[in-house]
Amino acid sequence: MEFRILGPLEVRFDGQPVRIGGARQQRLLALLLLAANRVVLVERLVDELWSSPPRSARQQIHNAIASLRRTLAEHSADVHIRWTEAGYLLDVPESSIDVNQFLGLLDEARQAETRGRLTEAVAALRGALDMWRGDVLAGLGGTVVENAVAGLHEQRLGAVETLMSLRLRTGETGSVVSELRQLVNEHPLRDSLRISLMQALYRSGRQADALAVYDDGRRMLADDLGLDPSPELQRVHADVLRGTLESAPAPTEPGADPSEVQGVRSYLPHDISDFSGRSAELLQLRAATRATSPTAITISAVDGMGGVGKTTLAVHLAHRVAGDWA
Repeated sequence: MEFRILGPLEVRFDGQPVRIGGARQQRLLALLLLAANRVVLVERLVDELWSSPPRSARQQIHNAIASLRRTLAEHSADVHIRWTEAGYLLDVPESSIDVNQFLGLLDEARQAETRGRLTEAVAALRGALDMWRGDVLAGLGGTVVENAVAGLHEQRLGAVETLMSLRLRTGETGSVVSELRQLVNEHPLRDSLRISLMQALYRSGRQADALAVYDDGRRMLADDLGLDPSPELQRVHADVLRGTLESAPAPTEPGADPSEVQGVRSYLPHDISDFSGRSAELLQLRAATRATSPTAITISAVDGMGGVGKTTLAVHLAHRVAGDWA
């Protein structure tokens, strides 16, 4: 059974859609999927489903869960909704949820880039972005869903930025200009996209156009926010103006040693190979790191009782974001 949340909620079995009846059941399933293999408190479900809960809220949740159980049981023996003393838990293979596949491909791309295998990194990022079918969980609201949507969209946009940068590093120039122009128009405050567009134009022999892209961004920042361009954007502008912007770096050989590619060593504790779950927390923490400038220090607190896996989560996250600061 497949669960898709990178777009409208969709459940499939053997390639065929599985109908989840009723808006309440769909929202319940979405909430359980966002916390797959972890308990969701009944109180949280009540708060997410009603702004003013009726007295029968718990019974209505129980009835909706029973219907969900019947629907899932008809199609798969590997997916179960379990009751605990605190709430409900969706017991499901992590690989059956598209968001976990998306995050796995992002990790593959990051590792391939670290090894200098830029073509493989580009392919992994394309595969990750192709999984998106539209707005995450379109039509389903609530605080939990909205927070997950924000985090996932930030992850997607970060993947787009990385993909465009890697395509430039592999030698593409003119072929990415139109895509980058559209992306800059859609996300005018993303420096990475504006820098990539300036680089693509400059390397295509269009120095004046590259300078115009910088000037458009400078005016927008000044008029709308009263800000100056970032130091990195100013540095690229100065290089374009002087005609000294570097050409596309030569891709590293496929067998290159990671230490030679990055020029740094990792002093992190070892990650565990079978880490699973905590998708919502990872999305929130990754979004926090993506939302800051490269030179900013991001501080996030992970709270919980002893033994619940706070250190394991922090170490796993550190390995996933290490390449961003290499």
